[in-house]
Amino acid sequence: MMNLIIIEKEDSTQLHFNVLESWDDFEVIVNLLIDKYNFKIISKLDGPESRIWVATKKDIRVSIHNNPYGNYIKAIGVNNVSMLHYIYNTWDY
Repeated sequence: MMNLIIIEKEDSTQLHFNVLESWDDFEVIVNLLIDKYNFKIISKLDGPESRIWVATKKDIRVSIHNNPYGNYIKAIGVNNVSMLHYIYNTWDY
């Protein structure tokens, strides 16, 4: 069962996680991005009810978000959208 949804808008593309929705699940997602997809975290912003971390891999940059509605990854720039599609197609958590 696929537990991911890609939302494509004119100005952004996001990959939402249907099962990994909690604050603690955020770190599960981050660890998989690091271990499976070789991303490195380059910045962290943790607030009382939300988190936004930025990850990079070569010339690819994404932001990982947690808020009261769940967790998602957002492509930073149009050239990074293909990475979200790759993660969507290869995600096996």
